Amino acid sequence: MEANEVNPSLLELKYLEHLDLSGNNFHDIPIPIFLGSMTSLRYLNLSYSSFSGRVPHHLGNVSNLMVLDLNCIYTGSLTIDDFSWVSRLSSLQYLDASGMNLSRALNLNVMLNMLPSLTELRLSRCELYSTLLVSHFYLNSTASNIRKLDLSMNSFAGKFPKFVENLTALRVLDLSFNYYLNSSFPLYLENLKSLEHLNLHYSSLTGDVVGLSRLLLTQCTLKSLDVARNQFEGQMSRSYGNLSGCAMYNLERLILRANRFISGNLPDWLGQFKRLKYLDLSSNSFSGSIPRSLGTLSALEELRIYENLLNGTIPVSLGQLSSLKILDIRHNQLTGSIPLSLGQLSNLKILDLSSNHLEGFLWRASFNIEKLHKFNGIGSWREWILWKHTYMDRRLVSASFETAQEYVH
Repeated sequence: MEANEVNPSLLELKYLEHLDLSGNNFHDIPIPIFLGSMTSLRYLNLSYSSFSGRVPHHLGNVSNLMVLDLNCIYTGSLTIDDFSWVSRLSSLQYLDASGMNLSRALNLNVMLNMLPSLTELRLSRCELYSTLLVSHFYLNSTASNIRKLDLSMNSFAGKFPKFVENLTALRVLDLSFNYYLNSSFPLYLENLKSLEHLNLHYSSLTGDVVGLSRLLLTQCTLKSLDVARNQFEGQMSRSYGNLSGCAMYNLERLILRANRFISGNLPDWLGQFKRLKYLDLSSNSFSGSIPRSLGTLSALEELRIYENLLNGTIPVSLGQLSSLKILDIRHNQLTGSIPLSLGQLSNLKILDLSSNHLEGFLWRASFNIEKLHKFNGIGSWREWILWKHTYMDRRLVSASFETAQEYVH
């Protein structure tokens, strides 16, 4: 909805506790000051509404607020120069100021540490890098109740924030796209026993991948780990073998893409994560064969191990991945025949086997062609013609064959 003002008649709703103006287009008008007089509010959502200018300090008068959402990423241009009014919101549990320019909010640290009820803090893309380097950002024991912390896309520089170690209730930590951190992976993350989601994507982290492996093998609560586009090195296969009794039941997403210094064999223990749905180990330097144990990941929906140095044959066991939608193993050094068992993957949408040294063809396989959208594989030009005649009138969007490219027009 588009509007040029927020109607002051809202003040007549003296007992209103929940006000949601999110997703509207207010054409860059300021946040109305009168909202600070609506003292019964417990929930105020102004996100994605194209407000601009300074956030009025009058909002600090709404002392019963438990949720304040001011997210303006990609919509509007809000700023806060003085955070002192926020400290008056002693009941505040959720604060989202993502997208806001906080580069001049010099008292940000002090004020955030005066919110004892705060459990979720989102300050993504807040331009904190200019005056608030990560080494100076600190949350003390008062903030120990924080369960979700998002400081992504701030271009933090320096060491990994030490204060995270004190956030013992933390379940979600997002420091992604802080690509000037240039720090080693903090081993103390193993001590955050409630951690469920850890996103360190593109943060220039360094260190031996064994530390990551140990986190995977011992952190019982972890459901999602994204450390793509960092600079880890070493061999995961050197890590010790069996998972602790609980760790194998929780992990659902593991993304190690584009850490080109990670080498060695893919570890067999990856097959023990029985709830794993998304596995991306692409663009690394893994070598050796694809472990057969991956075929036991019955919940797996996406397997991406492209652009490595993997050799040997494609294990027949991958045909047991009945939930698989995407299988991408292009740009490796795989040899031998394509196992017919892959034809049993009835939910497959994307299959890419290109840029290997494989033999054979899969047109006789029993794919559910109604779901297959893309196939890049191998085959002779005669087989391509047969495939095209059989399936091109279905939903297949893209198909290519390495030895047939000159014939495809």
